[in-house]
Amino acid sequence: MIIGDYRMRPLSEHDLKMVLDWRNAEHVRSKMFTDTIITWEEHEAWFKRIAKLDHPAHFIFEYKGRPIGYINYVDLNARDATGSSGLYLGEQDNLPVEAGLALEYFTIEYAFEKVGLRKLWGYVLAFNKRVIKLHGMFGYTKEGLLKEHVFKNGKYEDLVIMSLFYEDWKLKRDRLREFFYTA
Repeated sequence: MIIGDYRMRPLSEHDLKMVLDWRNAEHVRSKMFTDTIITWEEHEAWFKRIAKLDHPAHFIFEYKGRPIGYINYVDLNARDATGSSGLYLGEQDNLPVEAGLALEYFTIEYAFEKVGLRKLWGYVLAFNKRVIKLHGMFGYTKEGLLKEHVFKNGKYEDLVIMSLFYEDWKLKRDRLREFFYTA
């Protein structure tokens, strides 16, 4: 998927070291449910598992041909047309201010228009206020709270359950696209 200077492409074996470096970086790892350092062997085993999927579910997000982020889709349910996504900006330097908005937009647009979901959902650590606010800007609503659900930073943390329906996305997408793309 390409819009303006941004592109989303399937993850390849060539990307593995870069993605491992991103995933182990403090700015990414600190917002994940598991915050242990991932070894090369663990990362390779993960890639072998996802390479067997019959459809692409893991992607690299690029700006002007430069990889800057990662997107994935999990818990895809064809019967219910639901699924969950994960995303992060791996790079921090020399990014346009709208890069995070573009990443969120691509994640959602692909889920609805390419995967065919009717509902996209996910968990967000309750202390991650920036992502909760970002999701809200894009139309996500809070569906619930899992109290003290993940052990992190020496204590149990809450998870916010958020979701976005395709009908709600259609009402927002064109206006949001203007933030990072002008024809």
